[in-house]
Amino acid sequence: MHWRDYYARELAGEPGQAFVREKLSRYPQGDPQLTEILSCGGIISFPHTSIYYSGEPIARLVGTLYQLGIKQIIALGVLHHGVLPEPFRRGYQELTLLSSSETPDAGRGRQLWEQFRGTLLRRSPIETPFGPVPLAQAPQPAGKLIKKNEAMLAAEFSLDIFFALLAAGARQRGIAPPSVLPLFISATRDPQGSFAAATQLALRLTELSGPGTAIVTTGDLVHYGTAYSTAQEMADKPRGQAELEEFFLRRTQETLDLACRRDYQGFFRIASQELKADQRQIVPLIGEYLGGGMSYQILQFSLSDYSAILEVEPPCLVASALVGFLPG
Repeated sequence: MHWRDYYARELAGEPGQAFVREKLSRYPQGDPQLTEILSCGGIISFPHTSIYYSGEPIARLVGTLYQLGIKQIIALGVLHHGVLPEPFRRGYQELTLLSSSETPDAGRGRQLWEQFRGTLLRRSPIETPFGPVPLAQAPQPAGKLIKKNEAMLAAEFSLDIFFALLAAGARQRGIAPPSVLPLFISATRDPQGSFAAATQLALRLTELSGPGTAIVTTGDLVHYGTAYSTAQEMADKPRGQAELEEFFLRRTQETLDLACRRDYQGFFRIASQELKADQRQIVPLIGEYLGGGMSYQILQFSLSDYSAILEVEPPCLVASALVGFLPG
């Protein structure tokens, strides 16, 4: 599946564009909960599932950003290793295997870690069906934490729907969109299990943020079912959609609780192996940025049905969640 093309097709037709306009029209004054979180320096996380699942939570966020008069957005995107071009895909997969090995190859691990640690900065123009979104001034690379590699980002899609709704919201208001600094988080956990890179990158985020700036991120916190799980992994899970939603909401809360206690190892293990959450590299960074005592609010949570999209037997589910992370 070429996800960037799939989501682009959803947004290109009149049904998708009408859906976007209708969702945005519901939040001309934003959302009170999101306003409170962003106003106290928190971070909002939105899904990047199909527009028909993610449109509502992203519209809530976009309306709030405009209501607050935000001038610059730092957007932390997911780097999906499955859409990386070769040889980067093999390298990232190898780094993942080394990170889970009890006896990793230290030399090879260091080589791959230097390649993938930190974040990738997108500098290619942001074009959407609703118009362009301007790029913010790029930071200077520091300690190899912020890299530029457009080839690695050629098929990355995790921020595309957000950019489209941001442009659509500006068009509805007759104004220009705020500038965006897109940072795609590649790796914050090194092969030895340290999250020191998350701490270092959090310091860079602090330097980049300021008055009139909001930080947002994206993540699909659960991938489960026939396209994502083994038969053994599915054997002991509930069968019905409602029961699965209740189970995974509870498990997501338990996993985020670990991150709030700065047990990033515990968080990373469950997020990677059980939930298959694509925010496993991002949440430790958020925790370090927001500091001790970070908390969260799950504002919206549902399991989106991907069985028809992927043409597989159900269940095939991806979480569409809106989450607010608050500083201590």
